[in-house]
Amino acid sequence: MTLLFLNTYALDKAIYDNDDRLNFHELTDPNHIEWANATAAMIPSYIIYDDSDTVSRIKGKMLSQQGVCEYEKFARELTAADCSGFLISEDTLVTAGHCIRKNSDCEGWRWVFDYQTGPNYKIGKTLRVGNDKIYRCKQIIASELNDYTDFAVIKLDRPVLDRKPLRIRKEGHVTKNDKLTLIGFPSGLPLKVAPNANVLAPNISQTFFLASTDSFAGNSGSPVINSSTGEVEGILVRGEEDYVRRKKGCLVPNVCTTQDHCEGEAITKISEILDHI
Repeated sequence: MTLLFLNTYALDKAIYDNDDRLNFHELTDPNHIEWANATAAMIPSYIIYDDSDTVSRIKGKMLSQQGVCEYEKFARELTAADCSGFLISEDTLVTAGHCIRKNSDCEGWRWVFDYQTGPNYKIGKTLRVGNDKIYRCKQIIASELNDYTDFAVIKLDRPVLDRKPLRIRKEGHVTKNDKLTLIGFPSGLPLKVAPNANVLAPNISQTFFLASTDSFAGNSGSPVINSSTGEVEGILVRGEEDYVRRKKGCLVPNVCTTQDHCEGEAITKISEILDHI
């Protein structure tokens, strides 16, 4: 395996077998809903506009305007998020280290909960979200970024009181038999939940493991959750190439099958943050 020694900033991801990603309004599992509520999008502050004292408007290009084929899943949805993150306490959030590296980075970004589509979402480039769902990074508590470790622990500007933080594994290790669920903002899209992932290499490194999560750039910082225990096993950081180009010039998701020799998506073990919380 050479994945762990690739460029730290290679943020590509991929689809494994079937595309299992679901929009928030399609969720039926109460655990998925609870986990999704604890996941936030990192969105540039300059594309968030005040609509009123209580609501802001998020604007961006549709996925199809980024070069993805118009017939692809989610192609007509907004893309605005750069990374994902998740609550581990009322005012503490975890993401990937390459997403936010120093305290001066805090000002340019907002952490937005409920960046998601509803059943009546219209094709377009705008979503509205309550101002009470938009948070600032107050301080980076800890951050590491190298060929072996990639995480950041962030203190938000105020407590998040209307949702439960995620539970994290505090002892033991993920195993080859564990099933995983990924939650985040692939390609900057509104929130997606991707269940049915498998652990491919639980012991590739002391700090990483590999899994078959359906993930893309924008999922960096996503929680990778043990589907049985509900505990976060790790932080999605990088993986296979996101998209491949069709002959007509537009892009389609890179699909890895059992015949493709894909190495898997790299996930920082959640044990890496335990000394910092």
